[in-house]
Amino acid sequence: MLDHSQTTVSTLWQTAIVLVGPPASGKTTIRQLCADYGIPGFDLATVRDKMEDESGQTDLIATTLESDAYDDSVVVIEGAISSVECETIADHVDAVLTVKIDSPREERLSRYVHREVDMLPGETASADAIDTAREQARRQTKRERPYPDHDVVIRHTASSTLTDITRRVSNLVAAVSHSQCDAFAQADSNETVSEETDTKSEKTPVSEIVKDSHLDPYAGK
Repeated sequence: MLDHSQTTVSTLWQTAIVLVGPPASGKTTIRQLCADYGIPGFDLATVRDKMEDESGQTDLIATTLESDAYDDSVVVIEGAISSVECETIADHVDAVLTVKIDSPREERLSRYVHREVDMLPGETASADAIDTAREQARRQTKRERPYPDHDVVIRHTASSTLTDITRRVSNLVAAVSHSQCDAFAQADSNETVSEETDTKSEKTPVSEIVKDSHLDPYAGK
């Protein structure tokens, strides 16, 4: 078992870990693993369910990030599907690391069916129920694409063990922690700067987090 207590985060600057990817790719699993490190998070699908219009959604994202529940040095946000959502998040934190959760199509569809089709233990879903769920997943993916550009990838496949995934999340959290320590030192060195200068406006370089995370740094759609 990995020792989560060995990975800690500082409390000066705030970094948002934004999880993107198709339905059932494993975003919720990653957010829950981040919670094991004490990192609070929320799902943007909940925001979209509460507010139908884009303006209301951005306002709710801002309000959520400004609340005491997410006043931590790191927050994980699941399910961004638009540049507007990402820009709203970026406006309220000091650094944004966008992580694509990558999973093979058939594995995603299988997880989606298992999640959406009500079955008792030992039961097998009907062919119609499976076809309906798979079609829903395909339509949702088509509706959400193209997903926002990402900085790193966490691969979540059938061959990935929970230990594998947890270790990748651990590397990610450690990288964010390291970048925040650097930000803390930089802010400390800037104390001699005029009080009118907003040192917090300088964003933590995401490239440093990517390098330290040891995850695949392939950016794209």
